[in-house]
Amino acid sequence: MNREHRTNWPGFFVACLSALALMTSCRHSSLPPLADDAEVARRADAAGEPLIIGEAVPQYVERRTIAIDGQFEDWSNLSAVAVGHSTYEGSPYVRLGRVWTTYDDAWVYFRIELGRLVNVQGLTGTLSLQLDADGNRLTGDIRTGGTGEVGIAGVDFEINFSPRGSKGGFGGVGAEVIEAGLPTAPANPYWFGASFAPTYASDQIELRLARGGLIPGATVMPFMSPTFSARITFTDEVGSIVDRTQPFSIALRAVPRAEVTFESTPANEAEMAVGEAQQVEGAAPDSSASVIELGGESPAVEAEPVEESSAVRSAPTSGRLARMDRRDVRAMTWNVLNGAMLHNPEPFVRVVRAVDPDIICLQELGKDVTDGVLRAWLNEHLPTTFGWEVMISPDQDVAVASRLSAVPVTSISGFDGPDAPQVRSASLLVAAANRRVLVTSVHLKCCGRAGDPNDQKRVKEAEAIRRLLRAAQFDLRPSGLLIMGDFNLVGSYEPMEIVKFQNDLNATDLLVVDPYVRGDSTNTTWRDPEQPFLPARLDYALISDAVLRVAQCFVLDTDRLGEDELTTLGLLREDSGASDHLPVIIDFH
Repeated sequence: MNREHRTNWPGFFVACLSALALMTSCRHSSLPPLADDAEVARRADAAGEPLIIGEAVPQYVERRTIAIDGQFEDWSNLSAVAVGHSTYEGSPYVRLGRVWTTYDDAWVYFRIELGRLVNVQGLTGTLSLQLDADGNRLTGDIRTGGTGEVGIAGVDFEINFSPRGSKGGFGGVGAEVIEAGLPTAPANPYWFGASFAPTYASDQIELRLARGGLIPGATVMPFMSPTFSARITFTDEVGSIVDRTQPFSIALRAVPRAEVTFESTPANEAEMAVGEAQQVEGAAPDSSASVIELGGESPAVEAEPVEESSAVRSAPTSGRLARMDRRDVRAMTWNVLNGAMLHNPEPFVRVVRAVDPDIICLQELGKDVTDGVLRAWLNEHLPTTFGWEVMISPDQDVAVASRLSAVPVTSISGFDGPDAPQVRSASLLVAAANRRVLVTSVHLKCCGRAGDPNDQKRVKEAEAIRRLLRAAQFDLRPSGLLIMGDFNLVGSYEPMEIVKFQNDLNATDLLVVDPYVRGDSTNTTWRDPEQPFLPARLDYALISDAVLRVAQCFVLDTDRLGEDELTTLGLLREDSGASDHLPVIIDFH
């Protein structure tokens, strides 16, 4: 096998590389090949072409913490480290553009341009990140880039978006551990702390991987050496590379083992932190002060819009879940995993008590649960002077509950029509923040990718919800809107655009609130290591920012809290694991 021998390479080093290349012809992988290495080698040998192994010079990049939220402003002023090069003009696949990377003590971050609106967990073909995670060309294995293309040596791991499954289809996310001389072994991408955004179809994504993780079956700890190298490829249905970047190498500041952590701070401390001095320990608003007047007109919409709160993308100060102002109204939405709240109540009770919400939107409550059952559960575990008002959509397992004065709204609950049968929604008209706030809990169709039948169903459901909310504004004359729930945006973003578009009381768009995980810099609301999908943002809240202001918002994951904080709040670290979704909390006035 011909190889380009460089006179400045030691003989031993060349021999090692040759041995590594020979091993690639007998490797076995449970995923589709990222490149037909053996075939490339045979073609190169027959044609007398050299198989070139790249020697990328390490690039020094600015250290920065990135919020994994599907917004890309925090990447500004960073320079791209690589760019794609499609082999097919007019390819129906992704067209790799620029790639950026940066890092901090806990994570390495990647931003990847895809050229088209795609769901990276629902591609036809596989998008792969090949990592020489220790900067050592003698560990791992060789990955080529196609005939006559530059390859990369020492690949220890691969993260694969939409790998081929056992039944031949593509989807989800997989990973592989690559040890020199050993068969490639499948790995769980959760072991790498992998997280990306956005989950809905986009023309670019941002991804983070943990530094220093212990990966079962691997001898390499990712990103703990002074450098790492990487390459991104896209392979089609038959495993042929149709797009790829050149290999690139990044210089890292080494992290002492004592400093390795899997937690990170928000990207913008000034924006994300809530002033300690402004917080008030406290009690819920006085229920007796909020009474709905069933007769008469609702308060008029203010002439000028309320200025958007600077704390809309905020998390509470560490160790406290208190409202910023005791007069703020707290609302929470939580998908409780097929009625687990009733079958395994203890963790849910601890979380609800710690959060202390005035309004609760629930999904997957269980189709057999009645309003009486839910009311009794709430009165037992979160008692209040006047009890809880509850609205459950029959057979829809969606509910909304309020300890503030409220009346059920049947016109938006459990809509059933030819275009959107059994839209899962439930509504209450609640006396909150000195207004009549129409609160709606929703649960859109799950699964799929942009444009498929599941996504089309979500679009029809969103259209039905929009029509019903518009009708309710005329019939009920609310002076505020709050919509919370599981939107399942794993296909297109269109359902969200439909619900929010000019749906506020002054005919402007509703505000999509942007909460972040408390103690982290992601907006993830769902995760399940047993599923072949990475953590995602599925749960959302929309509010009338024409008349209501969000004081703070956050996603609660007990696994991200410190031991002292857990003790103070009366929580256990595993409490969030009671459901695959995380509770989303907003305070407003």
